[in-house]
Amino acid sequence: MKKVKYVSLLLLVMLSLMNINFVFGEALFFNVSPFDNVYGFTLRYNFNFWKFDVRFYLPVDVKIKMGFPQIDAKFSDIIDKFHFEDYPYKVTYDFINQIPFTTFINPAQKVWYSTWLKAGYYGDKLFYIDDNFSIIGDSKNLNVSLNILGYTLFVEKIDNNYIFGAGKGIYAFFGNKSGMGINYVKESLLIYYLLYLADGKINSEFGFSLKGDNFEFNIVNNINSPGINGSIVWKVGEIYVVGRQQGEKVRLAVEFPIW
Repeated sequence: MKKVKYVSLLLLVMLSLMNINFVFGEALFFNVSPFDNVYGFTLRYNFNFWKFDVRFYLPVDVKIKMGFPQIDAKFSDIIDKFHFEDYPYKVTYDFINQIPFTTFINPAQKVWYSTWLKAGYYGDKLFYIDDNFSIIGDSKNLNVSLNILGYTLFVEKIDNNYIFGAGKGIYAFFGNKSGMGINYVKESLLIYYLLYLADGKINSEFGFSLKGDNFEFNIVNNINSPGINGSIVWKVGEIYVVGRQQGEKVRLAVEFPIW
């Protein structure tokens, strides 16, 4: 009886693995870096159903410390892309989003972005957008923009300080922050850059994202913390070349499909 139970259990596990492989297809990759001794696994899976478009991405690093393997997986970042659209409701989680020009939001940052009849949320900020008028902000920041003859006029309130600006693609502003900015957004390209004077210091902030069918390159400067976060993904056949930078930490790895 025990043999029958073990055989039945083994068959059940094999069928489950076959079913997972059938459902997920090529989803599990082994990654290794040619520059260090860090290796691990990566889960990649694109899920499309009805009006949902979801991409899962989970890197799992395996390190050996004191003779024992240690696994490091960031489950909080497993959703790499999320898109659902059913007029008039839309939810996205991605790098490129068309938002009004502001000096306190970097549109290249990954955030939840949801709308309902042109009003909704961008991260933890409320916003409304139409062809001529937009407003976005929270309890500390507020931006009101008005489009006239293709040009944008805006006023911002950050805490108790005000900023006034105008432009078209290239913006000039003055107030608590005085300087210039660029905000260029297309379907597969985003460039965002600020250079300004505040509190007697020169500051610069930027975001860049470029996407193609088998290529993705992102640089994000988080305005709340120093350092640059960047990523590059390049698919060559069935192999991925993946690079990540978080502050001073840089990692380059090659991912081979194993399942």
